[in-house]
Amino acid sequence: MPSRRPYLLLHFVVLIWGLTSVLGKAIELPTLVLVAWRTGLAAVGMFVWMKLNGKSLWPGWRAAAHMGLVGALIGFHWFLFFLPGKLGSISIGLIGLATCSLWCALLEPLFIRGKRLHAAAIWISLCALGGAVIIGLGNPVSWPSLFIGIGSAMAAAIFSYLNNSLAQRHDKLQITLFEMVGACAFMCAVASTQGAQRILPQGIEWMWLGVLSLLCTVWAFTVYISLLKQLSVFTISLVSNLEPVWGVLMAGLVYGEFSKLNLAFWIGGFIVLAASAGYPLLERRNSCPEPILP
Repeated sequence: MPSRRPYLLLHFVVLIWGLTSVLGKAIELPTLVLVAWRTGLAAVGMFVWMKLNGKSLWPGWRAAAHMGLVGALIGFHWFLFFLPGKLGSISIGLIGLATCSLWCALLEPLFIRGKRLHAAAIWISLCALGGAVIIGLGNPVSWPSLFIGIGSAMAAAIFSYLNNSLAQRHDKLQITLFEMVGACAFMCAVASTQGAQRILPQGIEWMWLGVLSLLCTVWAFTVYISLLKQLSVFTISLVSNLEPVWGVLMAGLVYGEFSKLNLAFWIGGFIVLAASAGYPLLERRNSCPEPILP
């Protein structure tokens, strides 16, 4: 019987990830600048920790370039992840993010040889789209946040498969370090084209950035990379469906967003979450004895 520890650890990582959307709204920096600080501080923290512990820093030019490019995609994902909160609705963006496991299902044939797209994936994807439409129709101003969240989910699915390949061949610490460097460099390059904007955190924002960078990024991301060696991308994406749930609950408690969410949000959100969980459950049940949940 497989050990429960990786699953329990994954659930804790997802809980920590649920906190990031709340922290992102608390830090009132422009979204590009916020992600640049998050990934830059994470890269510095990882470099210092590896240096102090005598860990190997250099994976080779080819691997470093590959990690850096994946990092740029991760930075883009986090930019989209934080943007709905800046536009006013954390919860709507998080429901879009809940489609990540569906994107994993749809994209799997592109990344894993021999895998085919099943009709069930198409039908369940249409159910999720229907749930998203219900949310959008019930909250007309939420369409941008919803589509941004869905875009963030698609980016997350792509880099999950890319990281799955990297994790089989390279050290998890090196992957985290160079992906954070790549993400920071990409965000800084894009932010430099946006003209004058606030670039320095103020007051308590430094503390929130520290939590976001060290706990939610360095620690959580390193653990996520290590779990890719023990669990499938599908399993991780399924459990990650709980991230929007935790995020919506935290946003409701901290920012009072519950009062802004109407019945359409709850009905559509339930459909999206159920559809997102449904395909991986069906796929694993029919084709793989590996348990999905602990």
